[in-house]
Amino acid sequence: MQAQRLLLKTNAQGKLENLPNFAPNQDVEVIVLFNEASVSEPQQTYRKPPAELAGKVKILGDIISPAVEEI
Repeated sequence: MQAQRLLLKTNAQGKLENLPNFAPNQDVEVIVLFNEASVSEPQQTYRKPPAELAGKVKILGDIISPAVEEI
């Protein structure tokens, strides 16, 4: 069995990028080691209203329930 070391990065969704192609019907053993030094806390992004609407919008009713009744 041949060994090959691959350093792969993940994208913003945690999916691996630049995976290699393998030959068909080939057995591949994968050992995953996380590099703890490079693991960081995911940054939370807070949504903000557009500047034109900030402070001008009022919620007058229930924003969760449907606007029209079911038939």
